[in-house]
Amino acid sequence: MTIQDCEKEIPIHDGDVPEATAPSGARPAETHSAPDVTQPAKPAIFIRRPVVCFALCLAVLPLMAVTRAYSPAKYATTTQPALWPTIRQAIRDRASVDLTENFGDDLQRWAGPGGPPQNWSHDSSGSVRPGQLALYIKSIPLSDYRMEFRGLIDRKSLSFAYRAMDFDNYYAASLVVVSSGPIPEVALERYAVINGKAGPRTQVRLPFTVRADTLYRVQVEVEGNRFATLINDQFVDAFTDSRLPSGGVGFFSASDESARICWLRIVDRVDSLGKICSFFTSRFDY
Repeated sequence: MTIQDCEKEIPIHDGDVPEATAPSGARPAETHSAPDVTQPAKPAIFIRRPVVCFALCLAVLPLMAVTRAYSPAKYATTTQPALWPTIRQAIRDRASVDLTENFGDDLQRWAGPGGPPQNWSHDSSGSVRPGQLALYIKSIPLSDYRMEFRGLIDRKSLSFAYRAMDFDNYYAASLVVVSSGPIPEVALERYAVINGKAGPRTQVRLPFTVRADTLYRVQVEVEGNRFATLINDQFVDAFTDSRLPSGGVGFFSASDESARICWLRIVDRVDSLGKICSFFTSRFDY
């Protein structure tokens, strides 16, 4: 598979969520080819569907009834209803998140330590080559989510970050070429950066054969203190850590490394209830 395949994308199905932890002694799944790459289809506007409209009514009417029942106005007071802000915040917290980044020609949705991303560039296929660590701005307030992206190693490694609270506190991971050649050996290496200092590194060899031009589909499931990584639909690693309770995603490359990222998608609570809640409010203020 070549980098020209980056012009296509694989849709992420709502139910396509990896397990956050692996059972003790679990063996990697049998090797199989990644599915054909297609552009992720934009979801249909769910409010047009009669069944969802009905579900929307069922979800909202009880909230209105509860608000009315406990409203201070019922007891002839002049204060604002205290329950409605709580309900509104609950709806906001339950709303879906579905962020897609195809990079395009600008990187205005990304930020580095000093402003715009430094040493990032585009290639002719539309992919981006990361340089200094930059974070996807809208993802920074998130806590639990599924991060998915496609990328290619050009030289040495492909590196990414998640649960990044800032540029000094994040979990880092890299797909590292351990031994080069037509059939290279590649490993997933991860570590935590706390207060600007990188901690011990854990390295896990990929459980399948790759080539020098392999296009990787990486999925990272972030939930509470649990983290799991799948690569090309195969489980590779899982761990627990409670030091960073929230934070977004990003990419980076050292000066002697080079990789290309085709696209990125971040999703959370993309079930029916989450979509209904997102009709009323967004998880973001910007």
